Amino acid sequence: MIDKSLKNIKKFNFSHSSLNDAALNEDKSRLVAGFESGEVELFDLKNWKMSKNYDKMHKDNIYQVDFKNNVILSCGTDRRIGVVKNEEQNFLQKDFLIHTCALSPNGELAVYSDNEAGISEVFSTGDFKPVKTFNNENLMSGFIIFLNNKDFIVSGFGDSIMFRSIDE
Repeated sequence: MIDKSLKNIKKFNFSHSSLNDAALNEDKSRLVAGFESGEVELFDLKNWKMSKNYDKMHKDNIYQVDFKNNVILSCGTDRRIGVVKNEEQNFLQKDFLIHTCALSPNGELAVYSDNEAGISEVFSTGDFKPVKTFNNENLMSGFIIFLNNKDFIVSGFGDSIMFRSIDE
């Protein structure tokens, strides 16, 4: 951690692997980090220590993580979408690399994009059942952001941004 003048205040070595993505919880007291090793780690920012290491969801490089309402979401090169809910680690196995994923603000829904299939799929983090599938219309998605618990934005490598709703 550094201050505004770029002075080093605190230091912590998370992993020997490269850090690929990180996300804060709502009150910015905890940080979830995804690593090249496939590990997802939860860090307590107030006490400046590692809280949990989640190593049962992924076997390889993690592209993105999200952290909402005590639910952790991750996706990566092992074609898995990992979910930590109520301290249980689970994952969905897909057929191609999963580059992007996001959680709804309440953590009840997750969405991921499968660029090979050209889709974004919303599923329940409670039972992993699909809620809705969207055609990405030739967009190579790179980012997904939920606007609320039903609407989200998909953007990436192209000239468009798609606004999606579970109600459409």
